[in-house]
Amino acid sequence: MFPATFLAGASLFVWMTCIETRRYRLWRVNLPRAANQADDDSGLALPADSFPDLDILHITDTHFTGRDEAKLKFLRSVFAKNKKPDFVFLTGDILDTPSGLESCLELAKMIETRLGAYAVLGGHDFFRNAELWRKYLSIYKNTPSQSSRRVPNPVARLRDGLRSHGVSVLEDENRTVNLPGGGRVAIIGLNDVFFFRCDYDRAWDGVDGLPSIVLAHSPDVLDEVAERGSDLAFFGHTHGGQVRLPFRGAIVTRSMVGAQRARGVFREKRTVFSINQGLGATRGTHIRLCCPPEVTLMSIGGARFTQSYSPATVNPHIS
Repeated sequence: MFPATFLAGASLFVWMTCIETRRYRLWRVNLPRAANQADDDSGLALPADSFPDLDILHITDTHFTGRDEAKLKFLRSVFAKNKKPDFVFLTGDILDTPSGLESCLELAKMIETRLGAYAVLGGHDFFRNAELWRKYLSIYKNTPSQSSRRVPNPVARLRDGLRSHGVSVLEDENRTVNLPGGGRVAIIGLNDVFFFRCDYDRAWDGVDGLPSIVLAHSPDVLDEVAERGSDLAFFGHTHGGQVRLPFRGAIVTRSMVGAQRARGVFREKRTVFSINQGLGATRGTHIRLCCPPEVTLMSIGGARFTQSYSPATVNPHIS
């Protein structure tokens, strides 16, 4: 009995640490527009006059460390096999350690879009510290990190490097983009509320009346975003829980969103929210179960909400 239990446990550990963490996939989402909100029975649709047809690539929580070839190879394949998206959004924790900075810039070099690339930063882009283990040891605690022993990451170099490759980094601010066929959309980027206070008024300054897309690392800004009536929002931070159980969902979210909302597309008031499972995790907590790493390709348009998954063709044994 004991050898069988040990073998099963060892096999599960290998799967969670060495295999599923590299089973990268592309999550394809089609988000329709409703004729009007009253006719939107599913809740997963945008108002008819919000946006034209758009393709949006959402990448989050890459947690680059310098040993990222499998991750980068997957991302190259995503850009190579899919038509140039209208927008690329990065929602934080791009960097995990200083040695991952070159991988961050490799990703930035890959990005080609029709309308622009935008990023917000997460706590790991600013800090690295074993104190971050606490977020997994205190799985029911959703309060922001209060550690006074944060070790800086090279966030200024990350910010400057992204901008030098055409990626706009938004920190409680917005940009207005002209859309094909007329109209404009505001892209609003928020600071990571897990580590910092957000200046919401500054972030929304000047966007009254415009359709808007919000980018944030932590979904703990959800209520504020919904209250301000944005159309669409993309988050990271939760990693989908990393470990998910049937009927339970995520074990750890480190967020006010519940276990069932740690990943997926859902609606709150008029805002449609999208959270994907991210591509990585900080060192020492890099495990996954029923929660493969992913990026999202969202298409706006079509007749109904659909989602599907395309597995990676990347060799999972590349380090």
